[in-house]
Amino acid sequence: MKLQEATTSSRDSKKEIESDVEDEKTEAYKSFDIDSKEGRNAFCKLKGAVPKEIVEENPTLIHFICEASLRFRRGHVPSATIRVLNYLRWRKKFIGGFQDQTLRGDPDVERILRSKMLRLVENVDKVGRAALVVKLANHTPDKTSALQVLRTWHYVIMKALKSPKVQEHGIIFLGDFDQATFSNLDIRIPKAILNALSKNMPLRLYRAFILRPFFVMRMIFPVIWPFLSKKMKRRLQICPHPAENMTKMVNTDKLPLDVYGSGKGHPYLKMIERWMCEEFDLNPIEKPKVSQPENETLPDSLDSEAQPEKTPVKDPQESEGKL
Repeated sequence: MKLQEATTSSRDSKKEIESDVEDEKTEAYKSFDIDSKEGRNAFCKLKGAVPKEIVEENPTLIHFICEASLRFRRGHVPSATIRVLNYLRWRKKFIGGFQDQTLRGDPDVERILRSKMLRLVENVDKVGRAALVVKLANHTPDKTSALQVLRTWHYVIMKALKSPKVQEHGIIFLGDFDQATFSNLDIRIPKAILNALSKNMPLRLYRAFILRPFFVMRMIFPVIWPFLSKKMKRRLQICPHPAENMTKMVNTDKLPLDVYGSGKGHPYLKMIERWMCEEFDLNPIEKPKVSQPENETLPDSLDSEAQPEKTPVKDPQESEGKL
């Protein structure tokens, strides 16, 4: 069985768009109860849309991603199905398969996490959203590939999605550009992440704060601002100085010191150790073998319609009856 290209009718597409717009207008919506009779029926229908061999390969992952997608889409099965199938194709291409991604099996992810380039901060606001803190100055593109960063981002997002509150309400992005320069920036990474968020990951970007952008970026933002959609303008805020709007929305006691936090409730290295212990408890003897994508670089263009040239990564649909 092939994982077919997810498609939707114009009516389903319209519902999905209207749902996001309504979320932004009211910031309130009816929660989806996955434990209700209606919720379990929706879950069974959604899981039934996943090819059987993929479910058998990692039933825990499929159960998890189906629940996350249903909460993300407020129980709307057609759009949740699209998101699940898109995610599985994306994961096959960039993560390498459906085995659990672990720090022991993917040491580059652990290295990047310990550099504090990407940090997860749990439960940062009143409804239980998580924050993803990005410290651009800690990224060195000539030592860390774009694909390694994307894999690390995926690992962190999957940890964030463990919370049903995050599945339902989304995350807050904090991008800190303090002491960063263009030499720290690989433009393929934000393009890849935005593509994954918009089409593949069952995750809502609630707000994005750009903290202390360097001079050239401050010059560019006023130029591109008129061309951004209303939806993006509502979600994106540029904060060249202490971020008053951000600190009103986010519990600063949860944030690290270097992004306007108190650092009191941010035991980040202990969190990494906890993740490693959890992985060890699941598999205390054998070191996990995590599939790696065959190409170690991201294509220049990551649009879903464009395929990278001369790359050994195979599209899942070209496999012989399987992913």
